Amino acid sequence: MSTRIVMKRSALAALVGLAGALLQQPELAAQPELGTSRVTIHNTTRGQVFSPVLVIAHNTNFRLFELGQFARDELVPLAEEGDIQALRNLAAAHPGVGDVAVSAASLLAGGIEDVPIRSSNAFPLVTIVGRLGGTNDGFFAVRDLRVERFGMVTEVAYAYDAGSEENTERCTDIAGPPCNHPHARAVLKSEERVYFHPGIKGIADLPLSLGWDDFVAEVKVRSNGG
Repeated sequence: MSTRIVMKRSALAALVGLAGALLQQPELAAQPELGTSRVTIHNTTRGQVFSPVLVIAHNTNFRLFELGQFARDELVPLAEEGDIQALRNLAAAHPGVGDVAVSAASLLAGGIEDVPIRSSNAFPLVTIVGRLGGTNDGFFAVRDLRVERFGMVTEVAYAYDAGSEENTERCTDIAGPPCNHPHARAVLKSEERVYFHPGIKGIADLPLSLGWDDFVAEVKVRSNGG
């Protein structure tokens, strides 16, 4: 056998051995799936009613919104009316999304709701979003919360403004409770871009009891690891 053939076989054996060693490294070996996660949403406001909450398991290719940018068209009906269907359909068809789930009902102030969702190594992030009923176009969200296998992560949710309506705080302009004027819109002086919601200022007839001081919800995500 020639020296050249022996050298080639030795090099091949070394490469095979190196690949096997790399696969033994915990950070490079295939990790078990994350499994079903339980998302718990706690409405911490004094008077706001949340619309049914949309939960999305995804990867970094999906992003709900960017501060200072226009709200995507599918987010606007959720922020204005609590209508989640368009955003739900968008997420379900998005290649960066692995699963979509919706809470069973609206969530009253102080209420707590659990929503199960499938997360995985390919889709390890969770985004949660819902409307603040007593606002013109306000919503709350937690974006890109990373699921921990057999662990729990907790995050607070802040209020955002979709920028699609002016914050008139007039009940006749507000679709959700306690005003309940479906399809009402105040677009004359809308901010046009997503930003942090300024809260309830008492400039019209919307009750100040619907306001908040800081965050509006607490979100916990628990993974059962399989």
